[in-house]
Amino acid sequence: MAYMIRITRNPQSDEGGPAITLAEWLEAVARHQHVRLATGDYAVRLPETGQTFTLRNTGGDAELFLPHAGAWQRVFRWDEEDILFVGTEVFGADPACHLRSVARMLAGELQAVVCGDDGEIYD
Repeated sequence: MAYMIRITRNPQSDEGGPAITLAEWLEAVARHQHVRLATGDYAVRLPETGQTFTLRNTGGDAELFLPHAGAWQRVFRWDEEDILFVGTEVFGADPACHLRSVARMLAGELQAVVCGDDGEIYD
């Protein structure tokens, strides 16, 4: 099961700190060897229906290097306020998982938190 996760300064939705700017996000991405900017738009295909959606890259999409696969995968999406990505069961269950570790590092640099849809904070 997957769910949406945010790197945010606003864990209470409309209340809290200022939005994460694109410039701040780009600086944070540039400092990490396991994260890089993605190029081009991103197509998502729903396996249930076969329907394809194209998500426009606003300049803040980023890829995560997956050491176990030896490959880069588009994971993070800047959305003018927060950084969004999909968390998996492993993300929720294992604080040491690679994605969660990198997300925590990025959030720390941005003076933000990693937060789930239900408001849970992932330390």
